[in-house]
Amino acid sequence: MLRGKSQTKQEILAHFAHRAAAAGFALDKYQLQAIQQLAEVAARTVNASTAHAPNVALAPASSNKRRRNLYLWGPVGRGKSWLVNEFFAALLLEGKKRWHFHDFFRELHARRREAQDSPSRPAGTSAVDVAIDSLLQDCTLLVLDEFHVHDPGDGQLLARFLRALFSRGIALVTTSNYPPGSLMPNGLFHDLFAPTIALIEKHMQVAGVAGPVDYRSLPSNNDGGREGPRFSDGSVISAGTDDLARALDGTGLSMPEPHEAVELRPTTWPLPALRATEAELWFDFRQLCETPTATQDYLALVEQRRHWVITAVPSREEISMNGWQRFSNIVDILYDADIPLTLISEAPLDLSPSESPSAVDIARIASRLGQLKSAVTTN
Repeated sequence: MLRGKSQTKQEILAHFAHRAAAAGFALDKYQLQAIQQLAEVAARTVNASTAHAPNVALAPASSNKRRRNLYLWGPVGRGKSWLVNEFFAALLLEGKKRWHFHDFFRELHARRREAQDSPSRPAGTSAVDVAIDSLLQDCTLLVLDEFHVHDPGDGQLLARFLRALFSRGIALVTTSNYPPGSLMPNGLFHDLFAPTIALIEKHMQVAGVAGPVDYRSLPSNNDGGREGPRFSDGSVISAGTDDLARALDGTGLSMPEPHEAVELRPTTWPLPALRATEAELWFDFRQLCETPTATQDYLALVEQRRHWVITAVPSREEISMNGWQRFSNIVDILYDADIPLTLISEAPLDLSPSESPSAVDIARIASRLGQLKSAVTTN
């Protein structure tokens, strides 16, 4: 049985043209260049797969292996996710897989735990290798959206995963806000990740999607036509305690009462919430972001599609490096799931560019929070 049928570059390009026209997009030259590269990757991968049985890894020739792997990077809001989503949709390929980067790591950690607890794990094999084998089983092409890494432990796992993927000739397409050389931006750990950066640059084409327009900031791109609550239905509210009730007026929200506090357990560890109803989840910033909560907790909670409200958001200078990373992960996850987020702080949030290592990914977070309703500032 073949993994897919023959597919030409022109067919892929026609798919992009049709989808852009249907959405009313005027593609810029950077996006058009990326589409050309994605079309080449798609046609080459699909056509290569037709000659192989489903359980045989594709072993690309050395002259061709980089041409089936593409690393798209650029500033926020340049359409990278739309590009790879349409690329994925256009592929006539069995065994294609797509993950948002947070979901990828959740799945990798989950399968590693399963392997650790499994009595059938072969002697001498690590749980990580078993998890990677499971993730890559029958995979012909993998799309990873929002590729980034800040934690050195995750960096080690990622290195092992990429080595396994490239050794099997599985095609890889990623998007990122970072060029490969800027991954693991914390100077304390960057050198540890340098061999993995070299691996990426050896095996992947690297292309920039760096036009001058942040399309997320355009009002016409904020509704999307989807029914139901959306990320952009949330707000950023700056108000002192005495003015908060007035600031919340018209939002449909009201501050929780003390008796509404509950303890959630989305995964293993308890997570305090100020309120948890079918429609809303309320958290205190410090309890949510300055304690050892994890990405797996947030991903488990977003499955319930409730409006998140985070109160007592401090100034950026008061947020620790780990607290900012957790906050960034929450914004990313809620944005990707298109779930409303409301932030409440006494002073306006400062999301101006910063070189501080405690404010990584600030341009992406600022772009996403910029889609929330205008801040309500009271004095």
